[in-house]
Amino acid sequence: MKRFDRNLSFFLLLAVATLFYLPLGAHALWDSDEGRYAEIAREMLELKSWIVPHLNYVVYFEKPPLMYWLTALSMAIFGQNAFAARFWCAAFGLLTVWVTMKLAQEWRGERAALLAGSILATSVGFFALTQFLVLDMALTFWITLALFASARILRERSPEEIRRASGLFAVATAGGILTKGPVALVLPLIAVGLAGRYARMSLPLKKIPWIFAAGLCFVIAAPWFILVSLRHPFFVPFFFIHEHFARYLTTVHHRTAPFYFFIPVFLVGLLPWSVFLPKVLSTWFSHRREPLKRDSTAALLVIWILFVLFFFSLSQSKLAGYILPVFPAAAILIAAEFDEACREESMPRWLGGGLAALIVLYSLFLILLKWPRPLSFLSDPATQALLSQSGMLPLVLGLGIFIFVGVWGMRQVLTCFGGVMLVQVLLLTTLSSLTAQLDPYFSTRLLAETISERAGPQDRIVAYGVSYENSLQTLPFYAQRRVAVFGDPGELTLGRDHTPDAARQTSGEARQEAAAWFASEESAQAALLREPAGFWGVTDEEHWGALQQVSASFEKIDEQGHLVLFQRNP
Repeated sequence: MKRFDRNLSFFLLLAVATLFYLPLGAHALWDSDEGRYAEIAREMLELKSWIVPHLNYVVYFEKPPLMYWLTALSMAIFGQNAFAARFWCAAFGLLTVWVTMKLAQEWRGERAALLAGSILATSVGFFALTQFLVLDMALTFWITLALFASARILRERSPEEIRRASGLFAVATAGGILTKGPVALVLPLIAVGLAGRYARMSLPLKKIPWIFAAGLCFVIAAPWFILVSLRHPFFVPFFFIHEHFARYLTTVHHRTAPFYFFIPVFLVGLLPWSVFLPKVLSTWFSHRREPLKRDSTAALLVIWILFVLFFFSLSQSKLAGYILPVFPAAAILIAAEFDEACREESMPRWLGGGLAALIVLYSLFLILLKWPRPLSFLSDPATQALLSQSGMLPLVLGLGIFIFVGVWGMRQVLTCFGGVMLVQVLLLTTLSSLTAQLDPYFSTRLLAETISERAGPQDRIVAYGVSYENSLQTLPFYAQRRVAVFGDPGELTLGRDHTPDAARQTSGEARQEAAAWFASEESAQAALLREPAGFWGVTDEEHWGALQQVSASFEKIDEQGHLVLFQRNP
């Protein structure tokens, strides 16, 4: 039986790899995160600057370099394209599924491991972030590996086993620090401390070889920080104060949201499996939470979810991807409920209730798609373009409702689980096939291709008025040349203010002064009018209308989404 289960684990991981990798290059890189991180990796290859990251050819220190290094490696192997850029997000997603299965297997057995891996891989939010170049998936892998090590520390009694688990914890936190910073150390440390105290497991914590673990983490993570700090003394206050403390405690990054923001994000991201969370809550919070006090792994998983949700809810900067690290723990807890239900003679009521909730939810989605007049939140041009090509989506939703009703009537736990899995895979693959319809609204690839086909090697690209940070990150990647920013420099401010550290262009020509590449919002129009004929400009519809009133020498070349590509006539 165990050999059969191991074979099932292998085939499950193979199926998950297929699910993650097949649609990976189906659509262009999107602004802003994907364009930013892909361009940093591309410039690493071009400039041979492996220690100091550059974005649009100026220094960029908002994040550590591990994901840039890996993305540059995949680009060197597969070429500078969307598949190569996203390769490691899918890889870290697959690795996270594997670690989740290992943690579930050591806690509840082989069947729970298979169920947990399946739940995690098919959750909407988790699958989505394997398909986009962001740092959250890599961070989630390292933190999940740290949780796996933490569970072993709390469970083991042998000093040697605790030492091995502590070493694994140190490696995992070091990888997380090199991916996104100190948060990868702070969150797991606090969570394991809280879980150990709550489950009265203080003895294993006292046996942790703290000096060994701290030293190993330091040896792996510290060298890059030291090298960068020696080269650029301004790095330390910017990275640790501005990018971490200020991001968490202030609204300096303008990403505010209500305190409860992450609750709906978590519930929607975990769909369809979040409909079974009420059963998880009733299991572990019944009888004055006594079940948690008797099970250190359960305490770790539950406390991890609650602590991370609370921690990021307090933050003044909120993005949906921040809570991705709680998904593996939630998948394991839901899998434990299904595993327990498999031991019962009849299908439990909570499973029928969850299926009923899914039937209602999918019916509502189907009604929205077929609503005769689009609701306000469906009238956005990008949404309308997506819906116009989504002929298969109503069919999949209707088939899903039919399958849910059918498996509910069979009254078999694993049959119900398989039915939900089947519908979810169909839904995810259908949605993946539609993403290319959104390229004109979220990517500048088509504009960049026009520039590349028609521009000379010395022709400049100027971003005028439109936000480079939010709307044009993919432009230098696809055009493979620097973009002058006439307007708000956004996250390029640090690089602009430290131009002596800016990279030389690969043509071998001396680097031009900052004034040639940046102009403030107040002086942007004057700087644009000084540009010689033949340059390529990118702006939005509002600024294009105002520009036409100032001068008739500008000609619209192309239009994509809300962006306008123009040139100045001789």
